[in-house]
Amino acid sequence: MKLGFSTSCLPRSGWNFVLNKLPSKVIEVNLSKSYLPFIEETLKEKIAPKLSAYDLSLHSRTHHLFSGNKLLADAEEKMLKADLYVAEIFGAKEVVFHIARDVKRVDFKLLETLTSNFSGKLLLENNNRGLFSSHQEILETLEKVPGLGFCLDWGHLKLAEKRGFVEDKFEFINSLKKHISYVHLHDNQGEYDSHSAFLLTEENEKFLELMKKISPGKLIIETRTWEDAMKTYESVKGYLERKVHK
Repeated sequence: MKLGFSTSCLPRSGWNFVLNKLPSKVIEVNLSKSYLPFIEETLKEKIAPKLSAYDLSLHSRTHHLFSGNKLLADAEEKMLKADLYVAEIFGAKEVVFHIARDVKRVDFKLLETLTSNFSGKLLLENNNRGLFSSHQEILETLEKVPGLGFCLDWGHLKLAEKRGFVEDKFEFINSLKKHISYVHLHDNQGEYDSHSAFLLTEENEKFLELMKKISPGKLIIETRTWEDAMKTYESVKGYLERKVHK
């Protein structure tokens, strides 16, 4: 498993100039939190070369794909296509996206097309409430779109359990374990999606032990602050290294 960082812990503007301060070359660029000038020439000639040294993934701006509101649904579809185009420019290996929690109908045909046309891996992420927060609709979508992957967001899963959308978070993981190739690491106190530091509580250690068995390709630290990102990195890195040396 590679341990890396989301750019969500960096300044919104100028994030690409401070990437070298992060203690990992595994980076997820969060397109909602990190400013990019969506000008093709700038993306190709100025930004992409600076990112070429990193093992890169993108978090799409798409959070409400297939929304029940047609105007929003159309906009989200176009945004996901644009983000996939940016991913190709940057050579990103994965792109993470959300399906709307008020979804009326999933366009499996569109997902098949996007998945097959993208040179990397398109990853569906679990929501923290509503539809696509429980395993049933996620599993159905993954089975109907075989090329689609799954990003497990631990913080979202904890909230979904707290809010009653998931009965048991560890059973949720077990039901989807063969699909988990990518993980978002952050925590919360069960009240809201605070994206706080992931520390070594008993529950979090149990989660890490499960991840060691499942062995997803990437564990991405997705906190909102630099301080929480560094706390998480030291905790997780130290834990994994201690387990290896035992």
